[in-house]
Amino acid sequence: VDLGCGPADIPVRLAKKFTAWKIDAVDGAEAMLAHGRRLVDREGLGSRVSLTRALLPDLPLPAHAYDVVISNSLLHHLHEPRVMWQSVRHLATPGAHVIVMDLFRPSSDAEVQHLVDTYAGDAPDVLKRDFEASLRAAFTLEEVRAQLNAAGLSDLGVRATSDRHLVVSGQLPS
Repeated sequence: VDLGCGPADIPVRLAKKFTAWKIDAVDGAEAMLAHGRRLVDREGLGSRVSLTRALLPDLPLPAHAYDVVISNSLLHHLHEPRVMWQSVRHLATPGAHVIVMDLFRPSSDAEVQHLVDTYAGDAPDVLKRDFEASLRAAFTLEEVRAQLNAAGLSDLGVRATSDRHLVVSGQLPS
């Protein structure tokens, strides 16, 4: 299951790579899902990639049914990050693999500005503002570790993968 699938690029890539997988993908934005449906249809993956409009934690998906739970760039959009971790616990089978990627919040205003200049310097102003807002809304690695501990998911690891991205990954206990 992919939480916050956006235009379904990641579920489509996974379905093409792992041809035995069925993937449920969820997003709260109908506009994103419309793009995703066109992509799924174009790639002929409608029998294996299912797109659903829903918001965490109210997901119309079966409990403890997914061997892999992924999410990319959703966590920093959530006002209550606990809903992400509740959803992971609710959806994952025992022993499931979890991969959650997101931005992490820089430690200073100067670092925020440096990242915006570096990665969005030539972008239109609206995209620069969006990127800056996303960096400021993101959680620190320590905050994500505390979220995982509070959710009973301390088996998952958290690490920086770039100067602006983090990954939460691991396998849940069987």
